[in-house]
Amino acid sequence: HIVPIVDYGEFDGQLYLALGYMEGGTLEDKFKQPRSVSYQATLKLLKQVAQALDYAHSQGVIHRDLKLPNILLDGNNKVYLSDFGIARLIDSTRLTATGHIAGTPMCMAPEQARGDASGKATDIYALSVMTYLMLTGFYPFTAEDPMALIQKHMYETPPLPTMVNPHLPVAVDDILMRGLAKEPDERYGSAMDFVKALYK
Repeated sequence: HIVPIVDYGEFDGQLYLALGYMEGGTLEDKFKQPRSVSYQATLKLLKQVAQALDYAHSQGVIHRDLKLPNILLDGNNKVYLSDFGIARLIDSTRLTATGHIAGTPMCMAPEQARGDASGKATDIYALSVMTYLMLTGFYPFTAEDPMALIQKHMYETPPLPTMVNPHLPVAVDDILMRGLAKEPDERYGSAMDFVKALYK
């Protein structure tokens, strides 16, 4: 469930990667009307994202920029994770040249916002933000200013998902709050553990 590289090389002095074409668009496109996608259908999509993340983590890679626009769909509605542009190796070796806070404020884990080391839990936090959005139609935190938004991720508690969408199973509240825990070691141990909890 990771977008395949079909070719790579150099052309006219520029390095390039050619990726598989994903004609189904992005999960952002699919969830413009989030409640039109059923709970069970959402879980099927999330399971594929979790498989991609857990595989990347097993290879020592942290994505660090998980969000709906970075999840692509092929013509059969199969999910593919893309855009490892700010990925980082678990041993802290950089895959990119960035030397500052990297990521998207809407989905940024507290430790990422502080500039601390990113780990598997960083991606699980972003997966939880993404899931919150897919199930409720809203991000857990919003603010006009990016720094204010980052502060909310670091210090505030979001509304319970069932307060935003009362049609959700009550158990979703505890699951998402654990996924959005401020401390990395309080989150789920893997992306698949998080998604499996939503199936119960």
